[in-house]
Amino acid sequence: MRGSVKVVRLSGIDIQIHFSWFLIFAAVTWSLATFYFPLRSHTLAAGPQWAAGSTASVLFFLSVLAHELSHAAVAKRLGYEVEGITLFILGGMASISREAERAREEFWIAVAGPLSSLALGLLFGAFWVATRNAGATFSSTGSIALWLAEMNVLLALFNLVPGYPMDGGRVLRAVVWGVSGNGWLATRVAAWVGRLFAYTLVLGGVYFLVQGAIASAVWLIAVGWFLHSTASSSYRQAAVRERLKGVAVGQAMSREYPTIAPSLTLRDAFDRILQPYHLAAVPVVTDDNSLVGVLTRSSLSAIPEMDWAVTPAARAMSQPGALETVAPEEPLGELVENLDNRKIEALPVVDGGRLVGMLTRKGVRDVLRRPIVAPTKTESS
Repeated sequence: MRGSVKVVRLSGIDIQIHFSWFLIFAAVTWSLATFYFPLRSHTLAAGPQWAAGSTASVLFFLSVLAHELSHAAVAKRLGYEVEGITLFILGGMASISREAERAREEFWIAVAGPLSSLALGLLFGAFWVATRNAGATFSSTGSIALWLAEMNVLLALFNLVPGYPMDGGRVLRAVVWGVSGNGWLATRVAAWVGRLFAYTLVLGGVYFLVQGAIASAVWLIAVGWFLHSTASSSYRQAAVRERLKGVAVGQAMSREYPTIAPSLTLRDAFDRILQPYHLAAVPVVTDDNSLVGVLTRSSLSAIPEMDWAVTPAARAMSQPGALETVAPEEPLGELVENLDNRKIEALPVVDGGRLVGMLTRKGVRDVLRRPIVAPTKTESS
C-alpha cells in the first residue's frame, strides 16, 4: 500500500504501517486517556491515564496485527504466498499473492482472523475478571484488559459482517461457492451484499449527521465509502480474472515490440526508441534474441545526460538476476492484478531464454475487448 513504511519482518512477512495509522493511534489514545479511563479508574491521575491510553492503543493494534497474521498463517499453510501486512486507519490488511482456488480454503483463510480476535477478547476478558477486585494497580491494568476484550470481540463481530471483501463477506462467498460450485456467482453475491452493507453505513452516517452527532456521522460515512470502494474494486478484479480464465500470456503479448542491443548508446536508445514510441522500458537483447536486460526511463535518468552519448545500454539496464519475466503459457488472469498494483507497464515474455514478446497493459485491455478462445493443446509429432 502506498504511503506505508516497513517496520519489521516476521516469518518472511513484511509488516508495514500506513501513515493513516498514526492518526487513528493518536485519536484512540486521546479518547482513552480523556474519557474511557477517567470513568473506569477514578484513582488514576492524568499522567497514568495517558500511559494507560498509550498502552491500550499499542496492545489493540498488536491485536489487529495478530488478526492479520492469523489470515497469513492459514494462507501460507495452504500453499499461498503472503506478500505483507499493512496496518492503517481502518485496521489491517494481509496481502495474499492470489485468490483462493477452493471454497474451503477461502473459508478457513477468511474465518481465521475473526476467530483469533474472539480468542484474544476472551483472554483479555478472563484477565479482567481475575483482577477486577484487586488493588489500584491491578484496577488500572484490568481496565485496559476490559477495553481490549471489548474491542477484540467487536473487531471479530464487525469483520464477520457479510460484506465483501471483509472476512464475513469472504465467508459468505465461500459458503455460496461451496453450495453452488460457482466461484464467479459467489463473488457477485458477496460483492452485492458488501455494497448493500456500505450503503447502510452511509445512511446511518447521514442519520447521525442530522442528529448532530458529527463525529459518529463522519466515521460511519468514511467506513461505508471505504467498504463500497473495496467491494467495487474486488468485484472488478474478480470480473477480469473470470474473463481471462483459460487465457495464456501468449494470447495477449505483443510480438512486435522494439528492442535494442547492449552496445547501443543511451542517447540513441532514448532518441530512437523510448521517446518516439512513448515507452517506459525497452528490452535489451543479443543477436540471437536472448534477453539480457531491460532499459527503463528510471535507470536511464540515473546516468547524467551528458554521458548518454558514450554510455552503452548494458551499463544502465537491469541486471539478469533482477529481471522479472513471464512465460507465454502462464495464466494471464493471475498476472493482471500484479501489473496494475505495481504500475508495471510491460513484462518481457521469455521462452527458452529468448524474448518472444512483451506483455503490456494495453495488450491485456485488447484481450478483454475481444471474444476469448481458450488455447487448444496440440500433440507433438
